[in-house]
Amino acid sequence: MLKLLLSLSLFVVASLQVSANPFPVKIDADALFFEQDKKEVRFTGQVKVTHQGMYLTAQELIASYENQADDIQEVYAIGDVKVVKGNDVVKGDKATYNINNQILLLEGNVDYKRDGTLLKGEKLEFNIATGKAQLMGEDVNRVRAEFSAGAIKGR
Repeated sequence: MLKLLLSLSLFVVASLQVSANPFPVKIDADALFFEQDKKEVRFTGQVKVTHQGMYLTAQELIASYENQADDIQEVYAIGDVKVVKGNDVVKGDKATYNINNQILLLEGNVDYKRDGTLLKGEKLEFNIATGKAQLMGEDVNRVRAEFSAGAIKGR
């Protein structure tokens, strides 16, 4: 399949809040669609975003903008979303990042793993600006935390 390797572009830079950062953002996907009438840019098929040792994978990534493609308002990752940075691994069915309020929301089968710790829930809301996070369950799928003895002792 044809792979698109894209380096830094204004709409991606804006969406990831790295406009002042000299390190490139790279997106690898099977296809790229620009839909001016919908005011969105869409990457599909085994999407991988890489930036400074962090990567995000999903089946689809959509960036919606206000007036121009560099005026991103929200970014959506859909299908088998996974974010990895160092020892932190977060998974979910979908993710939404609102640029203005800096809220990252992961929904559906959320897993967070780090150094022997596993947190599970249905929804994870993370405020990038404040560093505060909340993991929530729904109905019968309650929040679950598992800690290994080494993870607790090491902290």
